[in-house]
Amino acid sequence: TLAATFPFNFSFGVATAAYQVEGNLNHSSWHQFEDNVRPDGFPRILFGQHAGDAADSWNRFDGDLLLMDSMRLGSYRLGVSWSRVHLSAGEHWDEAALERYRQWMVAMRKKDITPEVTLLHYEMPVWAAAQGGWTNESTVTEWLRFVEVVVRRLSAW
Repeated sequence: TLAATFPFNFSFGVATAAYQVEGNLNHSSWHQFEDNVRPDGFPRILFGQHAGDAADSWNRFDGDLLLMDSMRLGSYRLGVSWSRVHLSAGEHWDEAALERYRQWMVAMRKKDITPEVTLLHYEMPVWAAAQGGWTNESTVTEWLRFVEVVVRRLSAW
């Protein structure tokens, strides 16, 4: 098998991006981008498609985890969506979303799958994009606030 050609302690892993797999990230700058049209009236995304439910990993993670376990993966790189957990500037958090991400990490650890977290994968909350995105210094401040919360809440897992 292919796995036999790798060193014994080699760890296989997979990676996803929150917007591409979780589904229903309606407060994301990417969702907003999908709804926009070009000046010529054509959609910015081919055929006007939307991520929508995507792979619905937000609701199907237990099944995703079973697949990872059946593949004997050693790691899973997942995104923690800034737009899902940081509802508006300041200290406005979706506690249930943070808890869901924590539960995912606990479940991965129980299967000996190491969670590897991406904190930024080309999307931001609509409210951050509306204030100018990365050209506005307060966006950096808010992103750092997001990073601090995620690290504090999830790094133990």
